[in-house]
Amino acid sequence: MNNEKLIELVRTLTELYDLSHSKYYSDSTCKDKVWKSIADELNQTTSACKNRWNNLRDQYRRAIKRNKTTSGQAAPKKIKKYKYEDNLQFLQEFLQERDTITNLSCNLSDSSEEDGNTEEIHDALNDTSMNNDN
Repeated sequence: MNNEKLIELVRTLTELYDLSHSKYYSDSTCKDKVWKSIADELNQTTSACKNRWNNLRDQYRRAIKRNKTTSGQAAPKKIKKYKYEDNLQFLQEFLQERDTITNLSCNLSDSSEEDGNTEEIHDALNDTSMNNDN
């Protein structure tokens, strides 16, 4: 399958990736028709095109995440650029990171401070956040 051609076809059809087109983005029959037209143009099955697109988009998302640094983090080593990163640049404004959810509360009660457990709680929270960053 020609990945560049698939990317260009999807780029022209914003209803496949733009959430603000709620009428089209949420309409699965409309999207199925669009994927069918893409599949016909590429001489592939609809499911093969969808799967390949999902793979390309997810790899691009991972590449962006890998290149991102946080405050206080050392500069990353030279990371090889993702092959289709330039082609998929149009997705940048549509990719949204979701907020993370934790089951640990940050509220320290007075009883934990009296017990001397405050340092242990802070260490546990720091260890958990470090593991989540990796």
